[in-house]
Amino acid sequence: MTDDEYTEWDAAYVLGALSVTERRQFERHVSGCRSCRQSVSELAPLPALLAAAPAPAVRAAAPADAAASDLPSFAALADRVRDGRRKSRMLLAAAAVGLILLGGAAGYGVTLGLRTPAVVAAGESVRLDPVGNSGVRADLSLTGEPWGTRLDWSCSYPPGIAPDHDYDDADRDYELAVVDATGIRTVVATWKSDGGPRTTGLSAATSTPLDEISRIELSAASGILLAVAPR
Repeated sequence: MTDDEYTEWDAAYVLGALSVTERRQFERHVSGCRSCRQSVSELAPLPALLAAAPAPAVRAAAPADAAASDLPSFAALADRVRDGRRKSRMLLAAAAVGLILLGGAAGYGVTLGLRTPAVVAAGESVRLDPVGNSGVRADLSLTGEPWGTRLDWSCSYPPGIAPDHDYDDADRDYELAVVDATGIRTVVATWKSDGGPRTTGLSAATSTPLDEISRIELSAASGILLAVAPR
């Protein structure tokens, strides 16, 4: 498989539509492809946006001859996004959220008036401590969702180059990854520091269930491990 073919896997990966074999294959590719890591990072909020869409309070009766395949599904949605070109990726993602909000075309009724405020799930707080003298720290919240896990975090950086660590803060590209109980490592986000001491408001999502995450790793894009938190 060529690198160009992998560029159409990012949305399916974020939506959890790849098979186990395809997912591992794509993760191996992403570990060495900055462009694909950036694409995954851009699409990472999509599952959270879809999950945040309010569930329909009333389901209208579907015609007796309506086929189950007519009902909207995340798998079908992922196929649409995966088959699209990169330039239309985010437009399709926005359309997907709109489809859920409007209830789709298969007999879902959604009340667009006043709604009861949604209950926000409490997150599990995790602190990522520096590896060696990297000086990099992160405060992270993990929230289990039906589709996987939502991650929200802030990251603080060392004031200068750590003397006893093979890490130069001039390289300000970072990545966050989760490791499951079987040792599979999944990169969930990449970002760039602006040179300041702290970055806040970072968020991502993964299809890995919360109870299957055994470790969270923060690394430089070059692969050097900077901070870690076991669970």
